[in-house]
Amino acid sequence: MAPHPPDAGDLARTADWVSAHLPFLIPELTGASTCLAALPADPARQFLIGSLAGRIPDGERIVVQAGGWAFEFVPAVGRICADLALDGHSTRHESATVLS
Repeated sequence: MAPHPPDAGDLARTADWVSAHLPFLIPELTGASTCLAALPADPARQFLIGSLAGRIPDGERIVVQAGGWAFEFVPAVGRICADLALDGHSTRHESATVLS
């Protein structure tokens, strides 16, 4: 267990989200803990998405995402990656575009 307790505001916001979006779950807290995440000090390197252009043959056709702490975003990132790979852009997020 990490040395600091979970933030009460974070727990309340999570319970509110569960109430609003997952009506068949009980949002009351039954237990809480924290975990440690090792993140690079540079915020620009904490979550990466891009292509392998210039790194391997046809790398511009391969879209990758890195940032293991962000596993909960995998479905959304996967859809954006598929859009980028197939179309070169994604309508799912205004800034998602293949950089050339």
